[in-house]
Amino acid sequence: MSHRPIALLAALLLAGLLARDAWPPDETRYADVARAMSAGDGWLVPQLQGRVYREKPPVFFWLAAGLARLGVPVQAAPRAVAGLAALATLLLLPAIAAALGLPQGAAARAGWVLTTSPVFLIYAQIGMLDTTATACVTAAIAAKLARANQPGGARALLVALEGVALGAALLTKGPVLLLFPIGLRLGAALARERSAGSADTSDVAAAGVALGCVGAWLLAAAHSAGGDYVRAISLGQALRRITGHAPHLRPPGFLLGVTLIGLLPWTLLGTPLGRLWSAWRQTVGTRPGGSHAALLGWIALPALLLSMLQTQQPHYLLPALPAIALLLGQAVTRPERWATRSTAALALLASGVLFVRAWAAPVFSGSEAELAMATDAPTRGVAALAAALLLALVLLPSAARLAPWVRAVAGVTAIAVTALFCLSRLDPWMSPRALLSSEAVARADRLAAPYLVRSIVSILSGRSEVDKTDRTTVGAWLAAEPGRVALVWEDDLGRLGHDAGAPLRADEVEQIGRGYVRGRPLVAVRAAGTTATEPDRIR
Repeated sequence: MSHRPIALLAALLLAGLLARDAWPPDETRYADVARAMSAGDGWLVPQLQGRVYREKPPVFFWLAAGLARLGVPVQAAPRAVAGLAALATLLLLPAIAAALGLPQGAAARAGWVLTTSPVFLIYAQIGMLDTTATACVTAAIAAKLARANQPGGARALLVALEGVALGAALLTKGPVLLLFPIGLRLGAALARERSAGSADTSDVAAAGVALGCVGAWLLAAAHSAGGDYVRAISLGQALRRITGHAPHLRPPGFLLGVTLIGLLPWTLLGTPLGRLWSAWRQTVGTRPGGSHAALLGWIALPALLLSMLQTQQPHYLLPALPAIALLLGQAVTRPERWATRSTAALALLASGVLFVRAWAAPVFSGSEAELAMATDAPTRGVAALAAALLLALVLLPSAARLAPWVRAVAGVTAIAVTALFCLSRLDPWMSPRALLSSEAVARADRLAAPYLVRSIVSILSGRSEVDKTDRTTVGAWLAAEPGRVALVWEDDLGRLGHDAGAPLRADEVEQIGRGYVRGRPLVAVRAAGTTATEPDRIR
């Protein structure tokens, strides 16, 4: 595969890493878990703010804590893990394509498709578990496919690698990830010929290695944190999502729709509806070839099952994106006329949105953050440049001589660069670093914050302990020690109270700072008349 898509993805990921701080709730929560691990606490069982963290298995946090130990800032470590996992996924595409007998050009184009798929780019920039889970699943499938024609020793090594990668996937996101390698095998079983994706006896050995890795950790975790923790981490979340007793409830089909939209413009350029319909009419009942059947199974089984859950998130199908990219990489060289015209219309629509954002956004803005972004001259200028480039890609005769998929790569890259620039300008309204760096807050003897903000306050202020703010008793908490500072939401200022439930008077607290978390104003308050910044009160 060409090194160019890898270089482009690396550049975009590095720019994203430098463009902003960690944002709550997930990135800062995961960074807080990794910080505890890097400090020597909770290496076996993840911990959050001194308590066992029951929501996610440990592999992602191990990786983030390892990077923190190597000198990566802890608030950036989860995003760095996600970015490295995205690059690893991209690097595995040629091996998968070669094992399935796909043309070399298809693998190269698949790299471009994956690199410039909006949904893949977005999650590669976010410090969450899903890109890491995708890399683990892709590595397991690559090892499975590569061992097809290998001699005994090499085959045994690849079986072990597959088992370890699959075990890492299970310890990153849970048993739902088994759907993707199982789908690969089911798809290959429905093909008209045997392929590298077909099931064989070595699969049992690979599964044994994976279960051994998972079982060893579960036994150790049960000894450390108890059986309730093991049940919660192994089956609890999956059962809640299946039964709908979890957030993010969506209608059936949401996942499929959001994935198709998240893969634009490639779902237009790479879907030859006319040729598929003609082939279907001529060969009704004919089974696909081995490589295509395996890739389709990799996609279809998890897509069908996960889209029927009551709880769905846009990233649930992320581990299927490598297979989708490989299929689209073969189709985008010959887009049909309707697809080319639809992609051009999409580019014109995106250009119009960017122009509106550049010149008319102040009319449509409401919040402080939106208004500030809309009136920011550099942001408006970059949006206008990106809009002009999209117009040129559609309307200039010289651009029309380029292949449609090449123009699609250029257009998506322009939009991605614009988005990263906007993120860098939006960061002050998403992270409270400016508030936490103010002298009065930095020198507080004790600091309290709302529950959802404690992790970001902890990692950005360097404090190992941040108390939880209770707005009904914050007055008594502040009065107990003059050096205390509480962070409260600005819209809660009129509802702060004492232990007895009486509301605070305006003259009992003073504001000493103001910032934002995800665009929502957050203020720092202390008891009126305190001298928290005097030297004898500082520690």
